[in-house]
Amino acid sequence: MVGDIIKSLALGADFVMLGSLLAGTKETPGKIEKDKNGNMVKEFYGQASNKASEWNGSKEQYSTEGISTYVPYKGPVKPILDALKGNIQSGFSYARRQ
Repeated sequence: MVGDIIKSLALGADFVMLGSLLAGTKETPGKIEKDKNGNMVKEFYGQASNKASEWNGSKEQYSTEGISTYVPYKGPVKPILDALKGNIQSGFSYARRQ
């Protein structure tokens, strides 16, 4: 996944969508729950899902295509972003123009 981010930015993208990379972090919406095995999880849903339209307070019916599921709880987002930053910096050291 990080390789795709590096390639996109190196080729001129202004941003990339991280989607599930940050799902399950402390900062994402939803409460931390325990699954049937006692593992900590958070609900994850795509922005095109029924759950997202409910959360956004939308009363309109849209054709939904996103999913709603549970993902492992990952804790705070900062360590994930710090690692991502380091990986992107490292990747860009290989992506220099010749």
